[in-house]
Amino acid sequence: MKYFNRVSSLSELKLLHRRLAMLNHPDIGGDVSVMMEINSEYEIVKRRFLAYKQKFGQVSEGDLVMVNGSISEVIQVSPDRFKVKSTYSYRIAEFSKLDGICLSNPKFIATPYKSIQRW
Repeated sequence: MKYFNRVSSLSELKLLHRRLAMLNHPDIGGDVSVMMEINSEYEIVKRRFLAYKQKFGQVSEGDLVMVNGSISEVIQVSPDRFKVKSTYSYRIAEFSKLDGICLSNPKFIATPYKSIQRW
């Protein structure tokens, strides 16, 4: 990722894309290849945010998620967020259902984890 590597939300992504388009659009003197690069990267990142939104919309208690490489279990679900407890360190963190980013520390990102069976 060259242009959108530090984006943490869909609204921030759209805002940055508009700013980059104003600076690099071919109609106002920008380079066509740079604009094509920006647009393709924008679509990739946008799809990721929308995929997370769909995957975390149906999360329920007892589901497993990965948090930066660590397996965690969902222990509480509310309409806009969910809490997880790490199976390794037993730490608890709260994540947004919109994008899977931790509310207290945005370095932590939850991703769905489906390849483990419950034991």
